[in-house]
Order: sequence, then structure tokens, then C-alpha cells
Amino acid sequence: MHIADQAVYTWTGTLDEPVTVSSLMREPQPRFESIAAQGETLPSDLRDLLGLLLQAVYPAEGSGRPFLAPLWAEEGIHRAYAVLRLLDRRAGRYSGHAMDAFTAGVECALARSLASAYRSLGTVKEEEIVQCANVLRDVVLNLGALFGGSGVIVRTVIERLHLPAYKRRALVLSASELIINALTHGFTTASQDARIEVSLRRMDDKRACLRVAGNGSGFGAGRPDAATSIAGGLAALVEADLMYCRDADWTTVAEIVFPIESAMSARWARIIDMAYHSS
Repeated sequence: MHIADQAVYTWTGTLDEPVTVSSLMREPQPRFESIAAQGETLPSDLRDLLGLLLQAVYPAEGSGRPFLAPLWAEEGIHRAYAVLRLLDRRAGRYSGHAMDAFTAGVECALARSLASAYRSLGTVKEEEIVQCANVLRDVVLNLGALFGGSGVIVRTVIERLHLPAYKRRALVLSASELIINALTHGFTTASQDARIEVSLRRMDDKRACLRVAGNGSGFGAGRPDAATSIAGGLAALVEADLMYCRDADWTTVAEIVFPIESAMSARWARIIDMAYHSS
């Protein structure tokens, strides 16, 4: 069972020492410092959540390929601003109502689980073949549980799929960006029957599809420019384009249809690569 489903039963009444936003001000990046400084205006319980989530913004120094580092860093900064915006909106919505200890504990557990999922994306070698389902589900459900409130139902339909680690990272972070956008712009406190569905399915032996669909306010007069978006840039790393549409059930549908290798061909590719480097 996912922590987002069971957290209300697992809170024990004790917390580790909370991570404060002030403790993260040592980061040299000016934008990161700005986010942390703005976070100091939040109520203390929400500052703890922000501190936990900001910890997961930057990967360990020296991890991964240098030419991908700017994309990971830009996604991290964008995510940090988005989380701050969601927490600030929440602070305004519940102004004057202190969070009880039980709820604070549950939300800290969710934030820790979400931060752990984000950090795990950068802890393996980028070419290593890894499974996608668990970390994608963790990110999606924890985002929904933390920021969807009681009004947005988040559902997942995720098949087991293996990808190189850097492609899994790009795919999961793209899904994260799309969900955060939906939670930020697609729904209000008055939204009825609010739903987000995230699916990852094989289409055939050569293609799979990540799909994030919501029934919120939709595009309005225009449509997001995928070519200039964070999610669109991440989609390019899985050799795909981010496409938007709508259908009879969903006002906003974002899809990334990307190429995959069969398990056997991926295994032989690793064997050939190992043989080449050992010769």
C-alpha cells in the first residue's frame, strides 16, 4: 500500500528534527536563496514541508552527465517555485486555522516520501536499466495527497516498464511538472468532481505512452506551448514530443509517446556495451 493511502494510519506522534528553510540558505544559487527567503513568510508547519521538499531539488554534486545538469537544475528551480506557490495558496486558504499535530505529522510523512522519490531519480548510473512504476506512482500519489486537498482525486494506471535511468528521470519529472501545473491552474476550491489520472502504458513492442489527464478548467483561449515548457524539454530526453489535446472525458490531456526497447534487446545492448568497454 502506498504511503499516500496509509499515512493517516501510520503517524506515531513523533517526528525527526524538522528541516527548516533557513538551514537551506547555504545553497549558492541566487534563485534558490530567493525561494527559501520567500518561504520564511509561510506558517511554521508549511515551512517544514517546504524545507523537506527543497532538499530534493538538487542532485548530489558530480552526479550524472555534465551536459544534462542545466536541464535538471532548471527543472528543480521551477519545481521549487511551484511548490512555494502551492504552499502559499494553501496558507491563504487556511489562514487563521492552525494545523493539528496529527495532520502535521501525516503531511511531513508524505513530504518525506515525495522528497525521497525525487532524490532516488539521481542516485543510479544514468545508463542503468531501471523500472519506472514504483517511483512514478510515489511521485504522483504524494503530490496528489499533499496538494490536491480533499477536492482532487488522483488516480494512477501504471504498467511495469524499464528504461535507462536518465530517461526514467526525465519521464517522472515531466509527469511531476504536468501534475503540479494541473493542481496550480486547473482547479479551485469550488471545483466539483475534480480528477487527475496518470497512466503509463505500452502501446506495442516499440512504443509506450505517459498520459496526464485532468477535468479542470482546461486551456481557455490558448494552449500551452510544449516547445518552451519544462515538461516539453524533459520529453525530448525520451525522444518524444509533448502533445496536448482534450476529449469527451477530460478537458486537458497531455501525452508523451516515446520509443522503448524490448527487455531482450536492452539486455543484449548492455552485454555488448560491457564487452566493448572491457576489451
